[in-house]
Amino acid sequence: MATKQRTDEEQPATSGGQTLASSTGSIAADERETYAPILKPVELAALLRIDRRVVYRLLRERKIPGAQKLGRQFRIARDVVLKWLADGQGCVSRSSTRS
Repeated sequence: MATKQRTDEEQPATSGGQTLASSTGSIAADERETYAPILKPVELAALLRIDRRVVYRLLRERKIPGAQKLGRQFRIARDVVLKWLADGQGCVSRSSTRS
């Protein structure tokens, strides 16, 4: 009898036996180390699991700490963003962005 193996999409997101995101939105230490200390907006979107367009909008609105614009490109300090989220400052009001 053949057993069906679960695909990556069916398996829960874990890293080293720890879940990547808990109910508080924290990211496991192993996951943090897989990203460079300085991130591109697309890498930040992958880390936070949000659409890249949202990241670019928040960067333009200067709502993401640790971001610097170098010429026409943004670079973001990974540890500053993760500390900001861990401190609970990652809440962005939708009422101010939508009418």
